[in-house]
Amino acid sequence: MCGSVDFDLIGFEAIEATTILLTKIGIESDLGRFIYEHLRDVLRKQYAELDLHMVRMLSVGDCTFDGQPTQGTGFTEITSLTIPFNLEAFVTLQRKLYCIELELVVRATADNQNYKLETDVIILQQSLM
Repeated sequence: MCGSVDFDLIGFEAIEATTILLTKIGIESDLGRFIYEHLRDVLRKQYAELDLHMVRMLSVGDCTFDGQPTQGTGFTEITSLTIPFNLEAFVTLQRKLYCIELELVVRATADNQNYKLETDVIILQQSLM
């Protein structure tokens, strides 16, 4: 497995509200680091020598959720939440640099007092740089 490398996160400062929402369901407050580490781990399952150098947030898709009203508060307790992130990543594999456009879909489902998290990583396009 490759050693630790420096990486860049671009465009994550513009999604503060999304970060706050995901913190409520158990994703750490550093959304950029969570996405970076998750993508790296998923991509390395197929290509162990891959290095992820940069992740750019292109956009956050439409969030969908279900919930139950919390009695007497005017708030809704989220029972399920889906947020798609459109991303661009630069990776090296076998000394070649690739640009990958992808969608990371994060789904959270209430499980008693916690949330069960699931994700899908969908590669939309890749090109050799």
